[in-house]
Amino acid sequence: MVERKPSNASLPPATILLVDDSSVLLDALKEQLWTYGLKVRLAHDGAEALLQAEQVMPDLILLDVMMPGIDGFETCRQLKRNPNTRAIPVIFMTALQHTEDKLAGFEAGGVDYLTKPVDIAEVVARIGTHLNLRATQRALQQEVERRQRVEEVLLQNEAGLRQQAERAQSALQQVMQSEHLLVSEKLAAAGQLSAGVAHEINNPTHYAALAADALNEQLEEFRQFLFQLAGPDADREVLQSLERRFDMLREQVQTILEGTHRVLGIVRDLTTFARAESPAGSRASLGEPIRATMNLVRAKYKHDIEFALQIDDDPEIFCNPPRLNQVFMNLIVNACQAIKQKAAEGDPAFCGRVQVRLFQQGDQLCVVVEDNGSGIDPGLKTQIFDPFFTTKPAGEGTGLGLALSWSIVNEHGGHVDVDSEPGAGARFTVALPM
Repeated sequence: MVERKPSNASLPPATILLVDDSSVLLDALKEQLWTYGLKVRLAHDGAEALLQAEQVMPDLILLDVMMPGIDGFETCRQLKRNPNTRAIPVIFMTALQHTEDKLAGFEAGGVDYLTKPVDIAEVVARIGTHLNLRATQRALQQEVERRQRVEEVLLQNEAGLRQQAERAQSALQQVMQSEHLLVSEKLAAAGQLSAGVAHEINNPTHYAALAADALNEQLEEFRQFLFQLAGPDADREVLQSLERRFDMLREQVQTILEGTHRVLGIVRDLTTFARAESPAGSRASLGEPIRATMNLVRAKYKHDIEFALQIDDDPEIFCNPPRLNQVFMNLIVNACQAIKQKAAEGDPAFCGRVQVRLFQQGDQLCVVVEDNGSGIDPGLKTQIFDPFFTTKPAGEGTGLGLALSWSIVNEHGGHVDVDSEPGAGARFTVALPM
């Protein structure tokens, strides 16, 4: 552990649960964190951590990944399944540095990670960030609860309600800014993983495609050689049997070729989706990024949903394509989820469709994402872009997708419109300045 103390470090009073199978590291961290006025509890494995978390209810948990018995990822998953400990932020400590491992930590419910050997200055900084974030979230929750109580008593006091709403909105904005940073880090990790996967499978897949092409040519040469060898007097049934076998082999080789070309197409889409961000103010067209994003979503829903892309106009505009890709991904995935929700009603004649259209309208470039899913209740249209608002079951969505999308489009000087009726699908229009 690196003992580099940050200058003027200040942390709010809190209880930290340290979990690691190394007593040496636990004792060293404990002594350092004490100097910042933090209360520290120790656990040496996952089972002990689960027990202490339930009993002590710490403000934050520093959790080692590689432990005997229950590893850090599973420990975190169990903490998030427990209603009593679900809200406790978990920061992973790990010597694993692959993007896949970091992404696994985020998927398990972690809010951050520290790479071993840990630097005490970084530990204190991360702890401070997430303690402040949690304090802001608690303040927001308390403010929302207080607002609800006031509304019940002061329904006629419009001025009082307005003041409460302004304070709640201010606290909400602080949480949104902090959550935006965390979501961006997770999206960046996913982009790095996509680029890594594309790189790892690209060359082997090219080799497989070339080998399959060569095999197809050699198969036909071998067929002609056998028939010449058999001669004109060969038994007809034997020749027919050989022909059937060669037909079957050709079909199998064709299947291999189709599969490898499909994988290469996915690699191209991953590469486009994960491409490094363009400099602010660069000119780019959106047709190919939208196509790549749709193909990525189609790979998951292709058996249940029809996809259509119509590009009427594709001029270059000043934009940041990777940031806009997040918007298109959110809108297309939301459309698919709405279709799945309607399909669950059991109508055998229902066929889900997602249509995306890119076109120019006056001095704006428009992207329309339309579906025939469950639609949006009229009473919810004014809330769907609010941070943390979601109609999904608990644990299935953060409620940040549309809020983040609106923020990105707003950064580009554009706007997002929605048109929907319950049971009749929804149409989202992203309008960007030319």
